[in-house]
Amino acid sequence: EFLCEYHFSFCDVIPTSCVQLRNLVLSAFPLRMALPDPFTPHLKVDLLPEISVAPTILSNFTASIAAIPGLRNELDAFLKGTRSGSNAS
Repeated sequence: EFLCEYHFSFCDVIPTSCVQLRNLVLSAFPLRMALPDPFTPHLKVDLLPEISVAPTILSNFTASIAAIPGLRNELDAFLKGTRSGSNAS
């Protein structure tokens, strides 16, 4: 549970060269959650009931976004689909 709730904070401080450690943190899941068998034929992850439950995030991930001037506005515009500029994909 702890790794799940604070994964943003952990990934911020784990160096990008420590891929296996980052993957370990990102692969954590709550005890009460049963993961589906990935080898199930015709598995549709978007149809699982658990997909509609938002994860619990206890770390202050917005501080990382606010630390870079203008990033919040860029992210909001990108997510709304109104972003324009040389880096738009």
